[in-house]
Amino acid sequence: MTGGTNHGGEENVPDCGDSADDGAGPPGNRWLKALLLAFCCWHAAFLLVSIAPAPPSRGDRGNPVLDFYRLMLGGVQQWNMFDTIPLLHSLDVRFESKDAAGARITRGCVLPGFKPYPKPESARYYVLLGRLVMFSNDISYRDAYLRKAVGLLPPPAAGESWSLVADEGYTRNLFHIRRDGRMAMPVTQTFDLNNPGASPP
Repeated sequence: MTGGTNHGGEENVPDCGDSADDGAGPPGNRWLKALLLAFCCWHAAFLLVSIAPAPPSRGDRGNPVLDFYRLMLGGVQQWNMFDTIPLLHSLDVRFESKDAAGARITRGCVLPGFKPYPKPESARYYVLLGRLVMFSNDISYRDAYLRKAVGLLPPPAAGESWSLVADEGYTRNLFHIRRDGRMAMPVTQTFDLNNPGASPP
């Protein structure tokens, strides 16, 4: 009995559980909840895939699906302040050229004065030089740095030019370290001072 008067003369209160569409709500709400659930699952899946460790590679163009997702919901940024472990196991940056006899000559990378890259490393120079040689969105700063160096370096031998050379050792993830014991993957980048805006080979 869902309504009316009982024997005591009191009106029966309808039982909310007797409703046929209890909790269903309007059809539009069901669609919104389903879409929200799908988006949350999709977002969680992309987050898990994006933080899965992978060995770094200079030629790796990334996953196009993830890139599209970041383009939609993020910005074009490169950060190094949230790395859980040091991204670089080692870093050495210097200017290189050759003399008239073909022998290699080097200069330090720290301006002014061309002081050598500090060992042990200074956090200031580690971050500065690391960003200049690794991050593509710092290219304008790198170009200014290289143009300044060109004006201060001695003229190279005929047919030669100065280059900024960066030896980087990318820290590998634990899975790959356990396989062969190698802590880092070596990568060398070279920037021609005669053409500072060009991508390194």
